[in-house]
Amino acid sequence: MCQAGWQTWPLPERAAVTEVWRTWLELTLYQYPSPVPVTEVLGVTAVTTGTLRPWLDICTDTRTPSGDRHLADLLDCWLVYDDPAGLRLGFYGELAVGPELLPWLRSLDPARLSETHRYVRDLHLATQDGLPSA
Repeated sequence: MCQAGWQTWPLPERAAVTEVWRTWLELTLYQYPSPVPVTEVLGVTAVTTGTLRPWLDICTDTRTPSGDRHLADLLDCWLVYDDPAGLRLGFYGELAVGPELLPWLRSLDPARLSETHRYVRDLHLATQDGLPSA
């Protein structure tokens, strides 16, 4: 899609492509388990559109039991197993998403996070803020 230059297409065609990505993410968030892991869906949508934050906001706004489970999976993958500040998405790691991911992590409602996720998130954010880690 990127090589096809879809973001230079006429507005109705760009809007249709964006709607496909949004619908795919929403369908993923409303079923658990989903056929494709939410991290992969976010990877495709972010790399294709060049931005992660709007897609993360859809995850945040999906306050359902399945949405919460996908959020936990996402945090497991990107917080526990990766460094969110240096996270890169795409087959070749072509999209650096740390600058979008860190503010989103700050904005998350702590009530939606497990104790472990809160601890690991706060540890990553403190490190980014230059504070000594515990």
